[in-house]
Amino acid sequence: MSKKVAVDVDRLRTGAASLADAGAVPAASVLQLGDAGSPRADAVHTQFEMYWSSGRSAVVDSVDALTAVLRSAADAYVSRDSESAAAFGSGSRAF
Repeated sequence: MSKKVAVDVDRLRTGAASLADAGAVPAASVLQLGDAGSPRADAVHTQFEMYWSSGRSAVVDSVDALTAVLRSAADAYVSRDSESAAAFGSGSRAF
């Protein structure tokens, strides 16, 4: 037995757009050298930036992939819906 499925394509596209904006790699560090108040704090911040860059890269790549999946899903649903509507409009009969 089949089940009716409803998909909010606009919501998929909105989610993809939100992720696309959120997944961008920051152009510059929020905290610049000297902002932390001491050379030791600056060194710790620099060490953290080096440590976090690979993790941040993985997060950005995952967000980009999810963005592409959401866009692709929205496109597939719209395409499938159009194909189904065209098939029903071409004079075909279900029985």
